[in-house]
Amino acid sequence: MDREAYEKYEAYGTFHDAQGSPLTCRKRRNLDHLTPAEFETCTQITDLESPRTRRIEQERIPLAAGLMAIEARLRMTSATTRIDAANLAWGRHRVIDRIVERVVDRSEKGSAFRS
Repeated sequence: MDREAYEKYEAYGTFHDAQGSPLTCRKRRNLDHLTPAEFETCTQITDLESPRTRRIEQERIPLAAGLMAIEARLRMTSATTRIDAANLAWGRHRVIDRIVERVVDRSEKGSAFRS
């Protein structure tokens, strides 16, 4: 998640885990798979002095917004690695399938979704 997305959805953030205990910061790991913008955000939220939200409850972010971000990332990747249109479409459908699986799984477990 980059800074723009973090700031847009920070209202969905939390300072506590599911049991109500304060979230702590783990030791920073090698995160070389993140973009520079994502790494900057990660550094910010794992700063022990930061008053900002430590975790965004991503399940509260509208699915359409998540899908748009994933599609943008796929387009960016396809531009640099020459993924053809068929593979790009396959990737999009696979992402949608995974989202639907998670929604169905959560609804079967009785989880409530907030809009």
